[in-house]
Amino acid sequence: MCERKNPGDVIADRYVITDILANHPDSTVYLATDYNEHQRWCSICECQVIPEEGDPFCDECGSELQPGRYRLTIWSVDAEPSGLDVFVQTAVDHDNWHLPIDWFISNDDRIMVQTSIEGQDLDAIQASATRDEIMSWGLTLADMIRTSHTAGFLGFQNKTTPFVVTEDHRLIWMDWQGFTVFPADPSFGDEDVHKARQMDLAALASMLTVWLIEEGGDPPVEVEKDGNPSDKVGPALHTFLNDLSSDVYTDAGAAAAKLEALFHPESVEDEETVGPISPVPVRYVAASRSDVGQLRRGKVNEDSLALFDLTAIRASMQETIGMYVVADGVGGHDSGEVASRIAAAAIINHMVKHLVNPSLDGLTEEDEARYTTLMVEAVHTANTAVVKAGKQTQADINTTITAVLLIGPRAYIANVGDSRTYLYRDGQLRALTVDHSLVARLVAIGMIEKDEMYTHPQKNQIYRVVGSQEEFEVDTFVEPLLPGDILLLCSDGLWDMIRDPDIEDILQHSATPVDACDALVDRANKNGGEDNISAIVVQATAYENEE
Repeated sequence: MCERKNPGDVIADRYVITDILANHPDSTVYLATDYNEHQRWCSICECQVIPEEGDPFCDECGSELQPGRYRLTIWSVDAEPSGLDVFVQTAVDHDNWHLPIDWFISNDDRIMVQTSIEGQDLDAIQASATRDEIMSWGLTLADMIRTSHTAGFLGFQNKTTPFVVTEDHRLIWMDWQGFTVFPADPSFGDEDVHKARQMDLAALASMLTVWLIEEGGDPPVEVEKDGNPSDKVGPALHTFLNDLSSDVYTDAGAAAAKLEALFHPESVEDEETVGPISPVPVRYVAASRSDVGQLRRGKVNEDSLALFDLTAIRASMQETIGMYVVADGVGGHDSGEVASRIAAAAIINHMVKHLVNPSLDGLTEEDEARYTTLMVEAVHTANTAVVKAGKQTQADINTTITAVLLIGPRAYIANVGDSRTYLYRDGQLRALTVDHSLVARLVAIGMIEKDEMYTHPQKNQIYRVVGSQEEFEVDTFVEPLLPGDILLLCSDGLWDMIRDPDIEDILQHSATPVDACDALVDRANKNGGEDNISAIVVQATAYENEE
C-alpha cells in the first residue's frame, strides 16, 4: 500500500493535492491542481487550456481562468494494475471513457493522471435517477463493454464506483483500477476469456438491476414482485436482465442492441443508435467460388462453402432470408476438408430446422430476438458434429467458420477463427469480424502494425477453431444493410493474398457477384495463391413490389 498523501503535498513537482476523492484497497484517488500552472481551467466552458503569458482569461467566454484541475490515482509500484498500461498504449477510444493524460512513477508511487470532470459520482445520484436516465446509462455501459471486448480487454465486473455523471447526464468512466487485459496475459485461455466476457455482461445486468430497484426513483422500480416481473419494469426487460445474468448473451454487441430495442422500441432503427436501415425492402444476389490455390494444385481443397436464399411473399410484402457459410479446414491437421464440410452442413441444417421452416409461417418479434442466439447455437452444433467425427476417425480435425444470416435489412454474423466477413459500402471496405489469431492480438495491443501481420512468422497461429474443444466463444455481430452494400465472406487464403485496397477496387469494378468472386480468386492466385481460396459475395439491392 502506498503512503497516503495529504492536502498540500506536491507530486512530481507539478501536482498539488487538494482533496481525497476515493479510497480503494490498493490505491487512492485524489483531486489536484497544477502547481506550476502548466494548464489552467475555465469554470464556465469547463476546458483545460495552456494560457499565454500574462493572459488570465478564457478566450472563449472571457471568464477568469483557474488553476488546472486533475484526478490522480496513486498505487504503490508493487500494486500496478494489470493491463492498464497496455490499454492506454492501444489508444482504444470511446466518447465515455476518460483516458489518462499522463502515467508515470515518482519515488515509490505509480501515478495515473486524468483531467478532472465536473460531475457527481453515480453512487450519489442513482437513487434519484429516472428510469430513462438509468436505461441511457445502461446503453452507454453496454457499448463501452462492446468496444472493450472488441479491442481485447476485460474487467468491468471488477469495478466498484468507476462512474461520474456530468451535468448533461452523460455517464463517464473515470476509474481504471483493476482493469484486466487478456491478450497480454498468457495465462488466459479461450475458456477464461469466455467466462470473463460473460462476467462483464452479468455485471452490466447487476448494475442495471441495482439502479432500477433503488427507492426514490421516478418511479421507484422493482425488478420482481412476488416472483413475477414488476409492471414498472415490464416482462421484456425483466427477461433481458435474467438472460444477461445467466449467460444467454455471449456478445456485448447483441446485448447492447437488445437493450436499445427495449429502451427505444419506436426508434430501434435509428441511424445514430444501430446504424443505417434501408427505407425499402432489400433482396440479395449471391455468388461463390472456391479454388485449391496456385501452390496446392493436385491437393485436396480444405475449404467448404454453403449458401441458400429464400424469399417469401405474403400480402404483397416480401421477407428475404439468406444463409452463407465459409469454412476453412485448418491446415496442418488431418482431414481438414472433412471438418469444414461437416461444419458448413451442420450450420445450414440447424438454421433450416430452427429458423427457415418456422419463418414460412411468418417472422415474429420473438423470432427476431433469437437470431443471434440461433447463430451461436448453429456454430456449437457444428462443433459437436466435428468433435464427434474426430473421435470416430481418431483424427485431429478442425475448421474456422464465418457465417452470415440475412433477415431483411440486417446481417447477423457468427465467427470463429480467421476467416472473415467484410462489408463494402460507398467505396470503403470494413472488416466486420475479428480474427482469433496471435497476430490479430498483437495488432490489438499495439505490439505490431497491421501490415506486419501478413509477414509475421507466427501469422498462421489460430487460438480458436471449431472442433478443438467442447466449450468456446463464438463472436457475433449485427450489421444493418442498405441497397448497394456488398458482403464478402472469405477464407484466409484470399485476404492474406490481397490487401484491402485491392479488394475494394475489385468489388467496386465488378458488375456482378459472380464477376467479383472470379476476380478475387484470380487475383489471390496471381499474388501467390499459397492456400485454398474461397469467397462468397452477396450484394444487397432494393426490392420493389410490382403493382
